[in-house]
Amino acid sequence: MNARAVRVTDRDVHLESGELISGGTVICTIGTQPNALLDSIPAMKSRGRLVVNPDMSVPGVEGVWAVGDCAAVINEADRKVCPPTAQFAEAQARQLAVNIISHLASRPTRPFQFRPKGQLSSVGHNKAVAEVLGFKVSGFIAWLMWRGLYLLRIPTFARKTRLFLEWNWAMFFPPDISHLGYRRTQRRSTRSQTVPDTRAPAGQGARS
Repeated sequence: MNARAVRVTDRDVHLESGELISGGTVICTIGTQPNALLDSIPAMKSRGRLVVNPDMSVPGVEGVWAVGDCAAVINEADRKVCPPTAQFAEAQARQLAVNIISHLASRPTRPFQFRPKGQLSSVGHNKAVAEVLGFKVSGFIAWLMWRGLYLLRIPTFARKTRLFLEWNWAMFFPPDISHLGYRRTQRRSTRSQTVPDTRAPAGQGARS
């Protein structure tokens, strides 16, 4: 449709063109926008992201490197721009650390090359979808895989333990969520109402 949604309600979607689409289920796809700080860097950009060399250094700007959402990094594995996902950002960060050390030691740097292991996404209600090493999995098993990988990425053993206990507690004792209904009441403006001043003027006492 090549149209932008400007407003979404529980019953319809309002498009920028003025068209109204009725529907109870709305699946929203929202793109990412790089940090506004990148506008202050005098370097070549592609859709707001910094164009970088194969080793993730910014051309024309000495000592500046870029990875993750703010950089248009070419993956040497398939010669495509890396998607702005955590999996690629983590791999880029590891390679960039090696490249910076090599650069400081006057050794040659290496281009970024990475083959993703797969994708995981939770869809709620203890269910998820996954594609790992070419195999597609869905349902509760995929949800356990997603939870396990998420737990492994949490830093420190204490945080892992606390999160693991909280997850298991919530599975057997889910939170009691109550919906509080409300009704809009008519607003009553008091700006136009004048409150009489019962105080006596200055210098005059009260009469009996």
